[in-house]
Order: sequence, then C-alpha cells, then structure tokens
Amino acid sequence: MSTDTPTAQPERTRRSQFSTDEETFNHETKWEALDAMYEDDRLHLGAEYYEAEFEQADPCIAIRESMVLDLADEWLRDNQCLGEDYDYFIHFTAEARAELDQLLRAWHDKHKPNMTLWKPVGKTITHTLTAEDLAEFHAGNPGEGQ
Repeated sequence: MSTDTPTAQPERTRRSQFSTDEETFNHETKWEALDAMYEDDRLHLGAEYYEAEFEQADPCIAIRESMVLDLADEWLRDNQCLGEDYDYFIHFTAEARAELDQLLRAWHDKHKPNMTLWKPVGKTITHTLTAEDLAEFHAGNPGEGQ
C-alpha cells in the first residue's frame, strides 16, 4: 500500500448567490436578482427572491477511481461479459485504486478549463421584498455591496 500522504486541497471559497425562482442561482447580488425581477415585471411588494450559500466544488469528485471502475463493471454486465466473477474491477488492490485516482487528478489538473464550479451548501433563504427594498431599488441600489 502506498505511504504517500494525500495532497492537501486548497481551502474552498464560499459565496452567496441569488435567485428569482429558487432553482437558478445566477445572480451575484441581491440587486441583480431584483433587476431580473423588474425586467420580468415581477418586482412588487411581497415578491420573493432567494439566497443560498455556495462553496467551490472540486470537479475531480466526478472522476474518482471508484466511479470509473463502477462504470466499467456496469458496462461489462450490460454487455454480458461474464467471467468467473461478476464484479471484475472490485478485485483491484487499494494501491492500484490510489494510483488510478492520482492519474485521474493529474490528467484533470493538466487539462482543466479555466472555470470555477460551485455547489450549494446549507439551506436556501427566502427573502420577501419590503417597501424599503423597493425604495432602495428605485433610488439606484444604494445598498449594493452589503
């Protein structure tokens, strides 16, 4: 078994994002969400918008050795490639699995696109528009950045 210590992952950045439909959190500020509601003629007293906290996601979670080997086993089953054992790839050693993980991470790090992925953490907060919110919005968003 390998004695290498796993490489430390950088601390993940967190940020709030806003939504007008509780599904698509593509607004970086409350005011961007309110602008979108205004454009859709949905900006009125009592209307709701949503806020959720997001954390930077590690895309390598999608290409772990376990996923690759599980998919390979599934393909063998689906294509009726049965041998002495139904789950062929389960028999690889922990060291071999760790080596595949390192290979996949190195491949990702070498070829990754210049983008950041975000995943939601915690619960979504529902905000109800108040008269003060509407007044600030119509006055030119003086509270932006808060």
